[in-house]
Amino acid sequence: MFLKRIDMVGFKSFADRTGIDFSSGITAVVGPNGSGKSNIADAVRWVLGEQSARSLRGNRMEDVIFAGSESRKAVNFCEVSLTLDNGDHHLLVPFDEVSVTRRMYRSGEGEYFLNKQPCRLKDITEVFMDSGIGRESYSIIGQGRIEEMLSTRPEDRRGPFEDAAGIVKYKYRRREAERKLEQAASNMVRVDDILVELSVQADPLRVQAEKALAYQEIVDLLGHLEMGLLLVEIQRMKSGLAEAVSDTLIWMKQRDEQQTALLTARASFESARETLAVNVEAQANTQQLLLSAVEARQRTEGQLHLWQERVQVAQAGLVDKSNQVAALVEELDQLAVRKNQQEQRLANITTSLTINQKQLQEAVQTLDLQARANLEALISTVNESLIDHHQAAANRRNEHRAWLERLQGGKTKVNELQTRKEEWLRRADALTVQIGQSVGVLQERSQQVATLQQDLAEGAAILRELSHQEANVGAQFQRQHAQIAGLSSRIEVLQELEKEFDGYAMGTRGVLRASAKGQLVGIHGAVAGVLQVPPELETAIETALGAAAQNIVTADEGQARAAIEWLKQHQGGRATFMPLSIIRARFLTASDLARVEQLPGFLGVAADVVNCEIQYKNIVGHLLGQILLAETLAEANLLAKALSYHFRIVTRAGDVVYPGGVMSGGSKSNRGVSLLGRKREIQELLQQLISLRADEQSLMDTQKQLREQTAIIQDQQSKRSRELEKMRAQKAGFEAELVSQQRELENTRDRIDALEDELDQVTSDLEQGQAKLQSANSAVTAAAADIANLEQQLRQRRRELQDWDEHLADAREVLTQLRVRSAELAREKESLAGTVVEHMERYRTLSQQRDTAALAMTQLQNSLAEAQNQVYVNEQDEFQMSNQVADLQDSLADLAANRVTAEGALSQAERVLQQTQQSLAETNEQLHRRQVQVERLDSDLNHRLTMLGETYRMTFEWALAHHTLVVDELSAKQQVKDLRQRRDALGEVQLSAIEEWRRLSDRIDFLQRERSDLVLGKSQLETVIRDIDKEMSRRFAETFEQIRQEFQVTFRQLFGGGKANLTLTDSGDVLSAGIEVMAEPPGKKLQNLNLLSGGERALTAMALLFAILRVRPVPFCVLDEVEAALDEANVTRFAQQLRRFAEETQFIVITHRRGTMEDADVLYGVTMQEFGVSTLIGVRLIEDSGIVSA
Repeated sequence: MFLKRIDMVGFKSFADRTGIDFSSGITAVVGPNGSGKSNIADAVRWVLGEQSARSLRGNRMEDVIFAGSESRKAVNFCEVSLTLDNGDHHLLVPFDEVSVTRRMYRSGEGEYFLNKQPCRLKDITEVFMDSGIGRESYSIIGQGRIEEMLSTRPEDRRGPFEDAAGIVKYKYRRREAERKLEQAASNMVRVDDILVELSVQADPLRVQAEKALAYQEIVDLLGHLEMGLLLVEIQRMKSGLAEAVSDTLIWMKQRDEQQTALLTARASFESARETLAVNVEAQANTQQLLLSAVEARQRTEGQLHLWQERVQVAQAGLVDKSNQVAALVEELDQLAVRKNQQEQRLANITTSLTINQKQLQEAVQTLDLQARANLEALISTVNESLIDHHQAAANRRNEHRAWLERLQGGKTKVNELQTRKEEWLRRADALTVQIGQSVGVLQERSQQVATLQQDLAEGAAILRELSHQEANVGAQFQRQHAQIAGLSSRIEVLQELEKEFDGYAMGTRGVLRASAKGQLVGIHGAVAGVLQVPPELETAIETALGAAAQNIVTADEGQARAAIEWLKQHQGGRATFMPLSIIRARFLTASDLARVEQLPGFLGVAADVVNCEIQYKNIVGHLLGQILLAETLAEANLLAKALSYHFRIVTRAGDVVYPGGVMSGGSKSNRGVSLLGRKREIQELLQQLISLRADEQSLMDTQKQLREQTAIIQDQQSKRSRELEKMRAQKAGFEAELVSQQRELENTRDRIDALEDELDQVTSDLEQGQAKLQSANSAVTAAAADIANLEQQLRQRRRELQDWDEHLADAREVLTQLRVRSAELAREKESLAGTVVEHMERYRTLSQQRDTAALAMTQLQNSLAEAQNQVYVNEQDEFQMSNQVADLQDSLADLAANRVTAEGALSQAERVLQQTQQSLAETNEQLHRRQVQVERLDSDLNHRLTMLGETYRMTFEWALAHHTLVVDELSAKQQVKDLRQRRDALGEVQLSAIEEWRRLSDRIDFLQRERSDLVLGKSQLETVIRDIDKEMSRRFAETFEQIRQEFQVTFRQLFGGGKANLTLTDSGDVLSAGIEVMAEPPGKKLQNLNLLSGGERALTAMALLFAILRVRPVPFCVLDEVEAALDEANVTRFAQQLRRFAEETQFIVITHRRGTMEDADVLYGVTMQEFGVSTLIGVRLIEDSGIVSA
């Protein structure tokens, strides 16, 4: 799919109808700033449904309509159309060409069209959902938005990743499921209210029904006593069989213990035999060691003579080196004396220099500039305080003046308030007379309204009953609708999972998808897909198949090899293949099957309980032909023993007994629908959906009838209501007039009270004002005293500052003299230090010569010591070798004695082994006898069970669950007597109460089923949400990992090196975790993105964009000046990346960079020949940048 054309009219600066044709590759749109080229990108975003005016660089959505210019009038509407080539059906619509149009009028009205047909924004959104194209997708990057991919919060960066993962439609479905879930919860509340009302009626009727049922129960129980006698006999025989089986198990345990003992005896025998062999080998080794020891002693004697000669040579060399060291030590002593003299002179000069520097430091301290600064700060503080006191004094004077004015105004206000109070009292007397007249008229109108209300009450009762009935039907309809919605969502999710082969391993899923796309042939599907399994055995068959359920069935070996090669080429993981041409079935022999067919709990051979097409019989036989099914694990153990633990047994619950006796079982985690049951569940849910929709239509018809009846009654009530409203209006007029009069009287009285309160308040304020005036006068006097005190302090501090300045001038002269003397002493010290260094260098040279000679002397001493030590060592070795020869001779004698002992132990172990084998044979004989006894008891029990089935047509388990056991005949007769007495004691019984209770109970059950259906629908919706969350998590995690790896590659390509990575802020919650971006350009350390330069940030964002495009290519991509912050070298890299991706993605790039233009296939120029109106010119380029057309 690609973008063929965009048409605009009246959109922003494109006042005239403008069409732009696009082709594959890179199309660049260029033009000067302000020419309107970015409006093309805004047009694409707007037609795809953008609702934010700010995203379109405007304040209101009407700003996208051409607003006019100096020479043109504004237009009243704008329109943008996108034409897409959908030949590859990238968009899931049945059209090879898709046209999307959006139109907006200046009045605020808008329209959408899909292939020239009116539609909703929702329809357009759904068409482009998960296609990589949309107003918020990464296919449209506007001005400044390239850096927003890094600048936003980690949680806000998820949009492009979710779009690339294809989970947008899943999020939409999840929101729909949550809305339906809330609706189901509301309906459950209504059903619960109805159930509470019915439960009040049910309690008395249930008591009568229970009494009638007890009567029937007693009558029925009398006929089952004989049955009880037979059940007791069968139960007794079952107990005997259980004891015999237990005895058999004891003998089996004893046999196992003896088998273990036999293994121990055999191990002891082998150990004794091995010990004897080790002893023989040790004798041979010791003899060899003896010969080696004799030869070693002879070699040690030769080494001893050699080291004695080396001792003599080392002693002569040691004398020569001792004389050389003595001479060097004498010369070093003389040089040390001269060096000490020079160092003493240098120390004296250093002391003088230190004293002078101390005097200099004392002189500097006498300056004490900080004290002067502190004095200046104190003066500044006093000055500021003086200013504050002046201001405070002014405030006190103003306050005094204000209180004088307030006292004069208060006296005038008292006179005004007294005059207004007298006027309001006269008005209150007139209103009292008017209220008495209005009360009489109002009583007359109230009587007329009461008569009309009585007529309306009777009609309202009828409407309430109809409303109640309609509410019940409506509640049922809502429950039905919610259940239908839940089933529909569940079916949709299951069908999507089936289509995407969800649940299969990576390799299996890849091959099945490739086969569905026609990339591989001869693929029949996975084993789980070709089998049909009864629902009750799905767990057992799934366990029996294990990983083989995902094996892939092919026609022959060649197609299997081709699929394996495809997996290798695409790195698609691994898969197991089963060619139909070579796979053969494996079944149990008839004798093995006969041994277990009659055993309890045997369900059959796994291959026999599944259905499949005839061509897959060998596959089924190969995988399941030698696996047996059992009801429980205990019964599986019996089957395994009967077959000598040669075959695998699987229980209905999924427990397994493996060949050899190994058992596996336990609980299974709830993993949702299995691969075997997914297709079956889809069919079952479709059947339920058909039935529910039929019921929904019936409820709609009933609801329609009730609404028609309600409409008739409501019309009658409407007429009465209008007449009542007319009377009420007249009454309300009189009431309003009366209320107005009463309110006015009340307001008048309140106003009088307020005036009295205000008069009291003003009088009180006058008294307080006198006190405030006196207080303000005192404050003015105190402020003047404070100002005089602060002015005295300021004069004193300024005199102290003048004295400090005179002292500082004297101290600076002394400081200059001390610095001159310090410089002279430093020069003398530097000269003398050079002489000391020369003496030290000579001393160091002589010391090195002395140390070298001493080292040589030490080496000679070490050589002498080593030679003497070697002489001693060789003497000791010679002595040890002689002892070793003697020890080896003694060891040979001991080994000979041990060999005799080992031969005796071997004979003893052989006797124990023979005895253990004899005991095991006897135990096996006893075990065989017990097994014969078990078979005989089992045969007798089967005979009684057959009698129970043929005579009474029931199984023992069913009879035991529904009938009372009888111990003996005497007890049975006594029980019959007791039952008759209980029946008579019940007295009069109303059997009709049973039916009445059943009808009421049926209604309650119906409502409870309705509630259960709501619960089920709610549960299914929750399951749908969980499945959607699981699928979204899987898709997002896989896509995120792919983008992360590609981001590392594209980052290095754009930066020419460096490192980058993507991480989730919360790896445990991939659906809400934010995305952190880490970048380390070449030559820099890993750092915060905010510390990168603008160009680095833009280039990092482009690397992320290209990584997403590599993982999830989009048909076309619009980029608006995304490379504006890059330098020329990086623009070239950016253009090269565009060229790489242009084979799969069509790029429309709005740019003003030369490097991008040079790599474009087509150039469009945007100009403003007329002020405020954009026009377009186009140029097509060839590969060598020559112009083809314009």
